[in-house]
This record gives sequence, structure tokens and C-alpha cells, in this order.
Amino acid sequence: MEQDSNFPVKCITGFTGDCLVQLEDSTTEYVRNLQKGDRLWGGHVIEDIIKTPVHKEVEMVLFNTGLHIAPYHPIKPEPTADWCFPCHKDYILKLYVDDYYNIVVNTTDVANINGIYVATHRTS
Repeated sequence: MEQDSNFPVKCITGFTGDCLVQLEDSTTEYVRNLQKGDRLWGGHVIEDIIKTPVHKEVEMVLFNTGLHIAPYHPIKPEPTADWCFPCHKDYILKLYVDDYYNIVVNTTDVANINGIYVATHRTS
């Protein structure tokens, strides 16, 4: 699923395709390679991948784990932590981004991306 590229990028959140997601079998896969039906850690099934074209330099937070995420895309630094925004945990940098990605999952609202718990969209 692709979103309209005319939508203001500042209103869109997501993460880049070169981030690594933990799968059910404890292996990792690049976000850009995920497909509908893949199973995330915990057995949660991917219902859809939302790919939003950006194609410009935007504000991003780069964690030392490799997570490249929009400043206001909710995260949990630890499994038991409260939700927070990446911009409250690390520095905001300008980075050229081809696309933002978001994951739609059947039964959870979180995915382990580069060792950080990142908000997903839940269908149930």
C-alpha cells in the first residue's frame, strides 16, 4: 500500500527500509523486504506494509542500534517502559529518506526493530 506523496512529510511517521525487524524464528529481515503474511517475533502476522514515498531530506533520529525513525513515531526503549518519542531519547538529524515504512499487524501494537520496540498498526 502506498500513500499519496503530496501528504506533508512532517505529518507522517515511520522508519526506513534498512532497519532490521526480528522475526518469529529469531532471525532478522530488512523492513523493505517484509511481506504480507510474514511472522514477527511473538508469532504476530503482518497484514500489510505501508510504504510512503519521501524522496527528500527530513528530520530523523538515528539510534546506535541502527534504527532510523521519524522523531514522533512512538517507541518503547525497554519492553516495560512507557511509550515515548524518539526525539526525547536521541538527537534529531537531517537524513535523505527514500521511503517511510509502517507495519500493520494482526494482534499487537509493537515490533522489535533494531532492538527497540516500535509502534505498529494493529488490525484487531
